[in-house]
Amino acid sequence: MSGTVYLIGAGPGDAGLLTVRGAELLQQADCVIYDRLGTEQLLAQLRPDCEKIYVGKADSHHTLKQEEINCLLAEKAQQYSTVVRLKGGDPYVFGRGGEEGCYLHERGIAFEVVSGVTSAVAGLAAAGIPITHRNMARGFRVYTAHDKNGGFGDLDFSSMANTTDTLVFLMGLNRLQAIVQQLLQAGKSGTTPAAVISQATLPTQKSVKAPLCELVQAVQQAKLESPALIVVGEVVGLSAQLDWLQQRPLQGKTILFPQTGTDPRLPALLGSKGAKVQTVQVSCLEPVETAWESICKGAGAEWVAFTSHNGVESFFKAVSENGQDARCLGGTMVAAIGKSTAQALQRYGIRADFVSPVSTAEGFAAALSQEMMAGERLLLVCPEMELPECWAMENNPVIATPVYRSVPNRQAHSPALPPDGAVFTCASSVHRLAQLLHLPLKQFLADSAVAAIGTKTAAALQQYGIEPAVCETSDYPSLVQTLCSLFESDFTERGKNQ
Repeated sequence: MSGTVYLIGAGPGDAGLLTVRGAELLQQADCVIYDRLGTEQLLAQLRPDCEKIYVGKADSHHTLKQEEINCLLAEKAQQYSTVVRLKGGDPYVFGRGGEEGCYLHERGIAFEVVSGVTSAVAGLAAAGIPITHRNMARGFRVYTAHDKNGGFGDLDFSSMANTTDTLVFLMGLNRLQAIVQQLLQAGKSGTTPAAVISQATLPTQKSVKAPLCELVQAVQQAKLESPALIVVGEVVGLSAQLDWLQQRPLQGKTILFPQTGTDPRLPALLGSKGAKVQTVQVSCLEPVETAWESICKGAGAEWVAFTSHNGVESFFKAVSENGQDARCLGGTMVAAIGKSTAQALQRYGIRADFVSPVSTAEGFAAALSQEMMAGERLLLVCPEMELPECWAMENNPVIATPVYRSVPNRQAHSPALPPDGAVFTCASSVHRLAQLLHLPLKQFLADSAVAAIGTKTAAALQQYGIEPAVCETSDYPSLVQTLCSLFESDFTERGKNQ
């Protein structure tokens, strides 16, 4: 019996625009057959044992012909239970999903279509252009810029010239001049607002707006790259009011993040502010072989404290590998350092009894000591390291429970170019990035805005002659806000000097 093939739309490029149903199926997939556009970040969510097959297409170069892709889908459906065909945009909007669905149906292979957000709508919105507006455009028309023979086919440019509908052309940057020429010859006014949007919804998005008769020259001067959308219509004129994406404080900025763990939240937060995040995995986490033994030694402790997201994940990995689950903490009071660690615990069904309002080791230890009764024991879940003196509680025995260690990532590579900004979350990330670089850290970050979590991380940067901005509270939202403020103040200062 064959498996099921899921034709999933990955959306216009921003991984956050994948549907909930699409994300669920990606996590279940045994095999993913994916395209060139809008899929890179999503592949990181797949199971380690998932087979990944690239079948992307670009101008004049196809990894596989469509007929071969169809055969591959059928072949993998015989081999796996859940096969995903992952496409940019929507499978049925110039994605050839209809052809693949018909092929599977003819062979009795079950398939399901999971619609995606099409760039024809979302790409325009990301540039401040509503595809409809009741005072300007009561409808819209979406075209592919070429037929299967590479021409315009039977496109009715006369009809396009005489409508107030918004006109959208996909996959047409290399045919822009011909499209504009056809519209003008058919009678479309040269003053009609028009735009080309490159890399829509991504941090690298760029757009050009100009009257239709000036559009080709404007795009050439801007040197826009594919993939790009072409849009013609009065609604383009609203972008001056509605271009929300360009208002994001880190839009288009390259932000370096030397990462020491696996927590995905900081890159996601930076991305939500418009940043192009350059993550360098300077350290890897590996389990401590005696983690379960240490956990067992602390059995019966009245309190257990988690000092990080990584600690939570490593603790429950050790628990699961030894046939246990969250019930092993039954009757134990649970403490967490900050909201993010508390949220990590909630994913395992545990609500922290105490969440430290201060996100430093010293502040956490001091606050927790006020909550504990004299004589109560504390199981401290932590990395393998020499414990800070702050955990030497006078009235409460502390049982150190190292569950993971941080080791240098020997596969890491030095960033090629200096970034616009950088964020540091611990002292070790500073030192390990410095070891990776081919020039001094101070020189590499000379023109970069630098933000750090906590005074210890700042002190590590100061050793290299860098004076970072330090966030008010030691958490990711505060770190991102601190970085945004650096760019905002720089912009303000430049404005004063102009």
